[in-house]
Amino acid sequence: MDEAPFTTIIEPFRIHSVEPMAMTTRAQRREYLRAASNNLFTLRAEHVLIEVPASMDLVRLAIPRRTYTQSHIDYVIEVCERVAADAGNLPGYRITSEPPALRHFTAAFEPIR
Repeated sequence: MDEAPFTTIIEPFRIHSVEPMAMTTRAQRREYLRAASNNLFTLRAEHVLIEVPASMDLVRLAIPRRTYTQSHIDYVIEVCERVAADAGNLPGYRITSEPPALRHFTAAFEPIR
């Protein structure tokens, strides 16, 4: 491996998720919402998509200040820089299993080949 080791030492993670996007109509979204008994946490993302895809993907990180230290944040920055630098060579992943609600916490993935 030619790249230098990370200067921040904590447990490393690598995640890159790719999913197809489908546009829904207002009537479809209303039906999905009715079927979910107006519980937004049980709606799937592809059932409520109404926005035009952006030219780039952005990630928003909500970080509890009293839980993570500056070294954690420094590590996240290092990983993001490396992922961005090698983005064209990284494989995508598809969701293989997920719970009915809050899938982003416990979904399982497999590489897209």
